[in-house]
Amino acid sequence: MHNPRAVLHWYDRLCPLCCIGQSRNTVHATQFFEFLKGLAGISMVGDKVHLPPVLFPPMSADDVASGIARIAMGQPVNGIVEIGGPEQFRVDELVRRRLAVFMGAL
Repeated sequence: MHNPRAVLHWYDRLCPLCCIGQSRNTVHATQFFEFLKGLAGISMVGDKVHLPPVLFPPMSADDVASGIARIAMGQPVNGIVEIGGPEQFRVDELVRRRLAVFMGAL
């Protein structure tokens, strides 16, 4: 599993590159695959996970870091750039699948 802190490390290093002078980029990234277990944990009510059936395009933390680096090194857009994974998943179904894999490994 990838370390989500790597994203923060690269963000701290690359963000100043985005903000030199008047030009800047702001990157909004979707949820990371690495956060699914934590998302399940904070969504617990009793012994059940309660999550909405909404679609989202998750990415790996490595892909987010690469996206931030690419945007930081490119031409500034002076606005917001949104990045997300190539495929949409229902958050409740994806967490259910990941928990089933996790529980099967115990």
